[in-house]
Amino acid sequence: LQSPRNIVREGALTSLASVADSSKEYFEKYYSVVMPILVNILQTAGDKSLRLLRAKAIECISLVGMAVGKEKFGPDSKAIMEMLMRLQQQEMEDDDPTASYLLQAWARICKCLSNDFLPYLPVVMPPLLASARLETDVS
Repeated sequence: LQSPRNIVREGALTSLASVADSSKEYFEKYYSVVMPILVNILQTAGDKSLRLLRAKAIECISLVGMAVGKEKFGPDSKAIMEMLMRLQQQEMEDDDPTASYLLQAWARICKCLSNDFLPYLPVVMPPLLASARLETDVS
């Protein structure tokens, strides 16, 4: 994740997400090292050239959260959810992958947090419903 090349960093995030997803609760011992790095990427990857990196960080955060569970992820979840909600409220270009990665992350974080996710529904549901209403362009 320290590489200057974005494609390497994106690949590392995908690999890390996969390892977390596969190892489930065994990933807990790495959480305190990994999550601050992921949050830092989320906070600093604001440039247009870093949109996919930011999206991959969102994916990884949600998969790590699911892997370690509510007890471990819960204390960090409020700050992370606030960052993600602020990001969702920003104007995004049509080719920005962030929006679709956010929709997938909401589902994972909801599953992880269970009833603790309820306060976020008013922010999460409108774009989710709008996305469900979109017609697929197959031409």
